[in-house]
Amino acid sequence: VARGVVIDVAGLKRVPVLPDDYRITTEDLQQALAAQRLALRPGDIVLIKGGKITLDASKWLAETSGTMLIGGDALSLEAYKYGRPDMTVPVHKYLITDRKIAIVQVENLDVLVRDGLY
Repeated sequence: VARGVVIDVAGLKRVPVLPDDYRITTEDLQQALAAQRLALRPGDIVLIKGGKITLDASKWLAETSGTMLIGGDALSLEAYKYGRPDMTVPVHKYLITDRKIAIVQVENLDVLVRDGLY
């Protein structure tokens, strides 16, 4: 059991979902948290509304913020291409293998952000 925090990056950018080629950066996360008047605490569960994150953003969440579980409303937390055996998934590898942080995906965060519940 932990505190859950929704970071609404799509809302920050004033769109329902970010374009598929957009990658959420550390700065995006920090700006959205500031707009929501929130700060992360060690052990938080972080759910990201809007799209896919960069490796740097995942490192910031894991190392700086001490997040214990990360998820979002996208089919994948990071970008990858089907049918490419040479394509790696660095965010998944870093979070799951290196940091032992679980990932959850395809969460419905619309109702929470609509009601201002972050």
